[in-house]
Amino acid sequence: IAVSLSSPGQNVVTVSYTTANATGASGSDYIGTSGTLNFAAGVTSQTVTVTIAEDLIAEGNETFNVTLSAPVNATIGDNLGVGTIIDNDGAPTLTVSSPTVGEAGGFAVFTLNLSNPSATATTVSLALANGTATGADFGPALQVSTDGGATWNGATSATFAAGATSVLVRTPVIADTLDEIDETFALTATRTAGSTSNASATGTATITDDDATPSLSIDDVTVNEAAGTATFTVTLSAASGQAVTVGYNSSNGTAASGSDYTALVPGTLTFAPGVISQTVTVNISEDSVFEGNETFNVNLTSPTNASVLDGIGIGT
Repeated sequence: IAVSLSSPGQNVVTVSYTTANATGASGSDYIGTSGTLNFAAGVTSQTVTVTIAEDLIAEGNETFNVTLSAPVNATIGDNLGVGTIIDNDGAPTLTVSSPTVGEAGGFAVFTLNLSNPSATATTVSLALANGTATGADFGPALQVSTDGGATWNGATSATFAAGATSVLVRTPVIADTLDEIDETFALTATRTAGSTSNASATGTATITDDDATPSLSIDDVTVNEAAGTATFTVTLSAASGQAVTVGYNSSNGTAASGSDYTALVPGTLTFAPGVISQTVTVNISEDSVFEGNETFNVNLTSPTNASVLDGIGIGT
């Protein structure tokens, strides 16, 4: 900061100077200093040098003052110099993490981050959204922690205190007994106060399934040959959250297709999510021949989203 005499003097001129805070703070934004300037005869300019402190905080431009006092062989025309520190730290970028949690894990915990600290508080609103997971799988409550997870408080918004760069947000994950694919849902944080380079950010949580794949079984059926049909029941050991399919066909035992029963056209059974049983019906042929009891088979093949525990149904 330049200090000037209006004209050269024949005598040595001295003046004291000292720095003082304005919006900037000594120690964190600049290094305070004081001293005396000496102008030799004929000299009209001297400088006061103030060291500026670099930081990573988005804080806007800040100022400090240099004040002149106690002149000798001169008077003071303007005793106040204002130093302006131009901030070079951009507004922080807001991000939301994408956690993975088992469905019995209790909570999905998201980390909200600012890329660099801000000199003022930053507040964001919080909103959950379905993905492949729905309200039966997570939420709806939200909790916020500003102390690294030591304490949690119910909230619909989160605030980064001045200088803070991290906040935790969690929501419950709801366990079930359905075998299903891994499912996802989202948390969006939208800036409502403070300054960020982006208006909002979204993280996607993944819930990993921990339920066993169900198994398929077909029962055995005994009917009189005059009954006309034999109906087999195919059962899942537990309901599934996914569609389950299984192929079926028939094969001879001691009974012969064509004369004793009508062979099945190979087909597929489909169990919609939550459905645990389906049936297969075979036509039985009536005759007048004494031949004793006879058997044929209904076979299960090529399951998807399930295994086969008992894949042969015996028709007697």
